[in-house]
Amino acid sequence: MSSRIPVIVVSGFLGSGKTTFLKYLIEKTNKKYGLLINEFGDIGIDGDLLKNCSGCNEDSSESIIELNNGCLCCTVQDDFIPSIKTLLNHNTNLDGIIIETSGLALPMPLLSALNWPEIRLSVYLDMVISLVNGESMLKGLPINNLDKLKNQYDATQTIEHEISFDELFKEQLEVSDLVLISRADLLREEEFNSVKDIVKKKLNPNIPIIRCLNGEIDISILDSDLQKNNFQ
Repeated sequence: MSSRIPVIVVSGFLGSGKTTFLKYLIEKTNKKYGLLINEFGDIGIDGDLLKNCSGCNEDSSESIIELNNGCLCCTVQDDFIPSIKTLLNHNTNLDGIIIETSGLALPMPLLSALNWPEIRLSVYLDMVISLVNGESMLKGLPINNLDKLKNQYDATQTIEHEISFDELFKEQLEVSDLVLISRADLLREEEFNSVKDIVKKKLNPNIPIIRCLNGEIDISILDSDLQKNNFQ
């Protein structure tokens, strides 16, 4: 590959709307993305949804890699680096790579891995997008069903880090370049502003926070030059 290609990292807790957003993005964009999906469970539900979307690449087996039952931040050397190399080797005309992390992943080990010698000449970090469930955040929680998240954590054998969900949520937001408030259609204006104020406290003040309705946003915002502007 003659030049480095951009990597977009999409993070968010279970139920934040990551897959819905990615499905919309892939259907509406004119770019060809390779997808690295880090999910949990024996059945790749997220991967199946994306493979079956109308705008996905015809040969999705070459451009979508699913990593089940693991957490990318804990398996950088064994899973993440080889997966990026596979996407690059099997797709010579990619415009970019999108990494959908599990909500349990620590962001920094993953972002740092993009500078590893094996891949740093081929890719670069373009943007980190975090999705926040606005409905649950209104109640002060990053997820509607905290017990379900705890069960997911307990069932995942490869997670090596121990961190509270509040700290993890804060770390994910701190590295974000763009925050999308999902399920915003269920919020009144004053409720959306309340959620926005909660999220702002965990962010660099210049990070854009925008509504995401059924996974839909103005995808021109993802342009690196446009994204530098303040859309708040």
